[in-house]
Amino acid sequence: MAYGHILKQDMLDLAPLGCYNFHASLLPAYRGASPVETALAMGEKKTGVTLMRVISRMDAGPILDRQTVQITKLCDGPILRSKIAEACVPLMEKNLPLIRENEMKESEQDETKASYCRKLKKSDGQLNFSLPAEILDNQVRAFSSWPGSFFDFEGQRLRIGESRCCIHHTCSPGKVFKSKDDRLLIGTSSCCLEIIQIQKPGGKMLPTADFLRGFQIPEGSQLKIYSSTSLTR
Repeated sequence: MAYGHILKQDMLDLAPLGCYNFHASLLPAYRGASPVETALAMGEKKTGVTLMRVISRMDAGPILDRQTVQITKLCDGPILRSKIAEACVPLMEKNLPLIRENEMKESEQDETKASYCRKLKKSDGQLNFSLPAEILDNQVRAFSSWPGSFFDFEGQRLRIGESRCCIHHTCSPGKVFKSKDDRLLIGTSSCCLEIIQIQKPGGKMLPTADFLRGFQIPEGSQLKIYSSTSLTR
C-alpha cells in the first residue's frame, strides 16, 4: 500500500504488536515512491519485496524477511509489479504466524547502503538520446504503464510501446536511421535504439512498419536532445 505520508508515532503505537508493511524492493535499496519502475529503469537484474516494521521514517524500519524477484528482458512495469505481488504471498504465509505470536526476528537496515527513488513525473518519459540505448530500452519497459516513453517530432509527441537495442547499427545521438529492411532506428551514445511499436496523438499503438505507412519520419532527421534527471539519490 502506498500511503504517501509518514505515519506519526502515536498512531503506530496503537497496534500492540507493531505495524508492518510490504515494500517493493530489497531494502535498504530503493526506498521511496517508485521502487518497481526505478529498479527496471536502472537496469537491475533482480529486485524483490521486503516485509518490514513501520517506523516514523520513510521505509527505514527493521526487516523481518525478504523475497527476491528476478528481472528479465520480458519484464515491463506491470509484469514486474505482478511478480512482486505474487512474492508477497509466501512472505505473508511464513511470517504472519510469527507476528501473531510475537516471535518474529528483526534486523536493522544498513543505512550506509540506503538509496532513494522519487515520485515519477510526466517529463521522465521524455527519451534522452544522448544516453546509451540499453538505458533507454530499460526506461521504455519501466515506464510502459505511466508516464510512458516518448519523443517529439515536428510538433507531435510520439509514444513508444516497445523497443530494443540494435547492436549492429550505430548513429549519432538523435539521428534517425532506417535499415535496408525498413526498421526505424534512432542513434544513441552507444548503439541504435530500434522502435518496435509507436503511437501518434489520438492514434493506436502500432507496429512501426504499419505506423510509417501513414506517418513519415525521414531518414537523417535529427531529433532534439533533451536532458534527464536522476531517478535516485
